[in-house]
Amino acid sequence: MTRDERAALFAREVHYWLRALGVLAWEVIVAVERIPAKWRAHCDYGEVNRLARIVLNERHVMDLTAHEIARSAFHEVAHLMLQPLADIDRAASAEAEHAVIRTLENALWEPDWRRRESPVVAVAAIEPVPAILEAL
Repeated sequence: MTRDERAALFAREVHYWLRALGVLAWEVIVAVERIPAKWRAHCDYGEVNRLARIVLNERHVMDLTAHEIARSAFHEVAHLMLQPLADIDRAASAEAEHAVIRTLENALWEPDWRRRESPVVAVAAIEPVPAILEAL
């Protein structure tokens, strides 16, 4: 792969995981830049303006496999998803926890609920309660 193909893969993967994980409240800039050598990629963000930069390290771009590029994109998006937990104190922990839960609800629960509630699969998709849960 060329440098441009690797940069395009990184950008596609970042945008894929932003949508898949429901991280939709951010304006995200994706780039390939020179950052400290110890990082494959990095995510910087501004909480107030909700602007994030997710960067693939120019120093490593030609050494990384497609798998490593894609995993780095996921990793940096996960940092952005968990941003509410980055600087919490005890008083703010419940609010941060709910911010993460709302993101997971938007990304995972809502689509699953819609799928299961469609007229074709509504009855068949509901599985019996596992015995371990019935005992509770």
